[in-house]
Amino acid sequence: MSVIETSKSAGTTKQKTVSTSAVQLDADATHQAMIGVRIKNTHASNDLFVGFDNSVTTSNGYKLAAGEEVHVPIDSAASIWLIASAASTVASYMAV
Repeated sequence: MSVIETSKSAGTTKQKTVSTSAVQLDADATHQAMIGVRIKNTHASNDLFVGFDNSVTTSNGYKLAAGEEVHVPIDSAASIWLIASAASTVASYMAV
């Protein structure tokens, strides 16, 4: 596994509260040409679903069960959309 070193200003870490309506992971994302985004479902029991537009649902999104995480190689966090199985589900993410 290779490690890519980045400066402090090269990325961002945030948390996003998600409910049962699709939301953009980071509508204000300014980091373009990124390596990717790591998303973690921090809720104890709710599921989080990941997609690439506002049509993501709990039926067609990539499921992250409680505590699971995924790395998405993508050039903007604004290109990722989330929806949850219940309100107050928090997604923690790091974009580099």
